[in-house]
Amino acid sequence: MSYGMIDSASIMGAVGALSSYQRVSQWGDWARKSIDEVTQTLFLYKYLQIAPGPSIPRPRTADELGSLYTYYDKACVELSNCVTDTAPSNKRASRIRKSVLIEFKNWLTKNLGEVRNVIELTKSEEGYQQWIQWAVENAFVGHSTRLNGLFDLEIADQLSQILQVDPEVLTDLWHKTTSIPQVELWSKGKSIDRDFELAKEAFVAAAVLRGRYHDLVASRMDWAYMHHPIRQYVLSPIKKAEYYNAPEALSYLVSIVISGAMEEKKPDQRVCCWTENLSKVQNALMRNETNRLRGTSTIKELDALMDSQSVADKACDNAIVVAKRLNIRLYPLSLQKYIDWAVLIGTTAVGMAPGIVVNEPWVSITGGTIGALASKAGMKKSLGKRLAQKIALADGHLHQLAQAEPGRIRWVWKKLANNFE
Repeated sequence: MSYGMIDSASIMGAVGALSSYQRVSQWGDWARKSIDEVTQTLFLYKYLQIAPGPSIPRPRTADELGSLYTYYDKACVELSNCVTDTAPSNKRASRIRKSVLIEFKNWLTKNLGEVRNVIELTKSEEGYQQWIQWAVENAFVGHSTRLNGLFDLEIADQLSQILQVDPEVLTDLWHKTTSIPQVELWSKGKSIDRDFELAKEAFVAAAVLRGRYHDLVASRMDWAYMHHPIRQYVLSPIKKAEYYNAPEALSYLVSIVISGAMEEKKPDQRVCCWTENLSKVQNALMRNETNRLRGTSTIKELDALMDSQSVADKACDNAIVVAKRLNIRLYPLSLQKYIDWAVLIGTTAVGMAPGIVVNEPWVSITGGTIGALASKAGMKKSLGKRLAQKIALADGHLHQLAQAEPGRIRWVWKKLANNFE
């Protein structure tokens, strides 16, 4: 399996879905997508680097970070066999990050109008309002503590132009966002003023734009990159794409893993259960893949798990067999709503459950402006057309995705239902 980068916002979204809510019915669109995509992605890759941002994280104690970031750190530790939150330290990676930061800042300066449009387009997404409310209440303090402020000081000059405020005003505001007592007040809905509104706008803008930085670093490293929904419109256009059916059985297993975690009563127990079950599946798939490469016998249930030709009851039954074989906790009384979830998140373009995984290799990446992804309508039209044209070529075994050319990975989902109780 190949190497890749995964968006910390996606892992944070998955951890937040487990720790910040009591029921699946409370999840927003982005929380659902995050936990499902992260779980499936971690099944497939043997090594994932947390995509580095312009700001270098600073080590802090659990008491300083708050509960959400503490759960996030614990999840990364439990998944350290496949995920690392340590920035690349070799000379090549360091040179790439420095050169990308210069390119990133220049790109922001040259595309101010388009960048503003992308930020507004992101805010119009269905999942945005619940996400920003959750971020203020749960992520503000930890984000400010770890990154020393609510937005990246490295791009403060560009952010001031994007937000159309005086650079000195934004710099002074950045200093204010490094005050944890102040950020704690904001997170609790207190001391809400103009500074809070501007800080929130800067936080959102920086969060959106970091996706472009991640994208550039991953393309230069020639690694795969999986991004959070908040970054989807800021990414550079890519002309070439490879399409894979996401096997129904694998999504059923994802639902079982999430079901087991959500049945735990306490947030830390849910996160722990999720990472434990996820590791069991990943290790089993790794061993099976190693056996396949060596030409030795494989476990047929695991082979079938990756086969998109296995559908409906057969796929569900196989997922349950695998879960029992790997000693994953099953909760029959609550499992049905999660199985229903797996069925409902198919792609609207071709009506297949549970969706299509799109790999866009870096070899055909184009530079310059934001391009087609700056238009929501244009994106939906072009992607739907390409899916319709390419679906016959979609591979039946998703594990081959991890061996494909490195590129940007996107999941295409049907609109998620909200009727889970």
